[in-house]
Amino acid sequence: MFKFVSIISVFTMAVFCSICISADFFDDFEKGMDDWVVVDDPDELMSDKAPSSWTVKASPINGMAVYQGSNRWGDPTDQIALGTYLIYNKAEWADFIFEFDAFAEDDDGLGFVWRWKDRLNHYRFMTVIDPGSRGPFRRIERRLGADGDKFPYYEFLAKSNDSYSQSVVIHFKVVVEGTKMTVYMDNKEVLSATDKTYDKGKIGFALYAEQAYFDNVELKELNAAVNPESKVAIKWGWAKSSYNR
Repeated sequence: MFKFVSIISVFTMAVFCSICISADFFDDFEKGMDDWVVVDDPDELMSDKAPSSWTVKASPINGMAVYQGSNRWGDPTDQIALGTYLIYNKAEWADFIFEFDAFAEDDDGLGFVWRWKDRLNHYRFMTVIDPGSRGPFRRIERRLGADGDKFPYYEFLAKSNDSYSQSVVIHFKVVVEGTKMTVYMDNKEVLSATDKTYDKGKIGFALYAEQAYFDNVELKELNAAVNPESKVAIKWGWAKSSYNR
């Protein structure tokens, strides 16, 4: 009797997961950006306090894309790239592959975030061309939590003296599994780091003094199905063990 009930429970869970809580995600912004929220670093940390201006418009990538056109940047010493973020607000993920296309109009800070809990708690990839902004560089960084509004704002987990190409479409990807994070540009591995501070969170984009387009956002869940509403990870190993009792 217990095994029969378990089989029904597992079957019900599988149906529920496949219909309601598919963790994979895609957005090409053809229907706007209603599920995304704008988060700016505070004005007191900015040298250029121009309000961020995220919108959806026709792009050089393909069709409609999300675009940010202001020049918001800080910190006041211009040593760390602070500015504005666009966060997908409907789900959290733990282990995943997150990829998208980007087109930068300027030569400043182009990046993205993952395992975002809030503005002071997340991981970030940031890349800059401009030597006046201490470029060129690529960095995987961790925001410093309670100290995240104090210099140096981020801990560098990995870095290089390379950057990106301006005014061309670039395909970015990060593979996040356990404590390991690996960033790719145009399918070539460019940086890798390990850290255990943040175990899950949201995804999004980050800009510093940059005008840029983002499109074709795709996220593939690894290891678990995540309920976008309750943000509970369902481990399929548990379901299998229930069936085998």
